[in-house]
Amino acid sequence: MLRAMFVVCMVIAILLIPGAVASANSTAPPSVVWLTFDDETPQAPRLLGVQLLACPTIGCEQPVLLQQYGTCNGAGCVTSPPK
Repeated sequence: MLRAMFVVCMVIAILLIPGAVASANSTAPPSVVWLTFDDETPQAPRLLGVQLLACPTIGCEQPVLLQQYGTCNGAGCVTSPPK
């Protein structure tokens, strides 16, 4: 009887202890973007460069270059070649 009372008191004591909260600072995960291009022409086009842009406004008047691969040649690099 004494042992059962001891176990019950221990369980209640453990349940009354607040749970510990852990927090930590972490860097952002690496940005990875997978792009798949489907083209209906017989020859596959050669990809010269890719730019990943962010637009702070809906009209995207001043896009911000987030990441680039391939030909870019400049600080903001957003110009597109003629079609």
